[in-house]
Amino acid sequence: YNSNSRLIYLRDDDTGEYWNVGYYPVCRDCDWFECRHGPGYSIVAGATAGIEAAWRLFVPAGRDPVELWTLTLKNTSRRRRRLSIFAFAELSLATSYPTYGHASYLNSMLLKRAHGVAARKVAMNRPNPYGAAVLLSARKPASMDADMNAFVEQFRTLANPRALETGRCSGAIASRDRVA
Repeated sequence: YNSNSRLIYLRDDDTGEYWNVGYYPVCRDCDWFECRHGPGYSIVAGATAGIEAAWRLFVPAGRDPVELWTLTLKNTSRRRRRLSIFAFAELSLATSYPTYGHASYLNSMLLKRAHGVAARKVAMNRPNPYGAAVLLSARKPASMDADMNAFVEQFRTLANPRALETGRCSGAIASRDRVA
């Protein structure tokens, strides 16, 4: 996949239709779209299928490597909507160890009490052999995957992930340092 992405998917639970805040990678027709950048933030906004969405990615000043996401939704249709939100971030940690085979040292885990997922890399014989990242939610997720292959599924892409079609994640984790 090698997307190095941060994505927000919205899914209409009544129709099964889904799309991205920001158009790509599902590329569903939208009514309007914009992307604005300012000091320490970006806002991706648009309207699709009667839902207006604004996604703010904010990096606060300071030394902590933190990125905060805020999603605002508005129903502009005339019907009641039941939506699911799928947050996606590729926590590959490739930038800390960008060489062939880096995924061999990558493990992921579900952080159920913290409402999120985490990835950890322990690659020996490197100047900084440790790396970690988390994706957390302010609300308890209905389902999670900590393995991109389970979220997307074989022979699919981020444009049509299996989790969006079924409406649920599988609860999978990735452990690349052991052979099962």
